[in-house]
Amino acid sequence: MIPVPLSVLETLVHSFGTKPTNLSHFGGRQESDDVVYVYPYEDAWWLTKAMAIPVENQPRGRLCLEERLQLQHWIKAYISGYCLSHNNFT
Repeated sequence: MIPVPLSVLETLVHSFGTKPTNLSHFGGRQESDDVVYVYPYEDAWWLTKAMAIPVENQPRGRLCLEERLQLQHWIKAYISGYCLSHNNFT
């Protein structure tokens, strides 16, 4: 897991209205290029993910980012479809 500098966390959390002290580590393995944090927002818990893309490997890093975003969009669509079809959420 690549350490995320405090200055990066401060910029990240400012964009969604919380403080770095509200973030709790949620996931990220030792050999991982990302870290996931959980934080409270309104009446729920939200997740955010910080990823590192090394300067020397930007094309590959961007490809990996694109693949991860596609997976997240698929998961969101799957969960939304499941919840709507089972009347769990509207």
